[in-house]
Amino acid sequence: FNFRLDLPEDEPLPEGPPLSWLAHDQLRKGCVYGLDGFVEGQIEFGPSYKHRVGTEDFDLKRHPAWCDRVLHRTSGADVAIRSRLYDCLGALRHTSDHWPVVAELEVRRLRKGSSA
Repeated sequence: FNFRLDLPEDEPLPEGPPLSWLAHDQLRKGCVYGLDGFVEGQIEFGPSYKHRVGTEDFDLKRHPAWCDRVLHRTSGADVAIRSRLYDCLGALRHTSDHWPVVAELEVRRLRKGSSA
């Protein structure tokens, strides 16, 4: 995926801390089609893109955004998925202007008549 903030590139970043920018996230605003039924864990990390390689600084040639995501869905009502971990690996900042995102999911098969 390569989700961006739904803002013109010549517009300044919104005021407030980076997590408040999620209000402009294309996925959350419904600007992305074909992902019905997919969910993701709670985002509690800063934007995964666009960083100056090797630093924690944003490269403001593009708006920082949560371009890198882990989405999942179940194949039926007899499966429950719980996000145990959802994070951005800034320690790997020396590899790219995108920081890797990781998710740890717990998948359980439900017994008939039970719920998650």
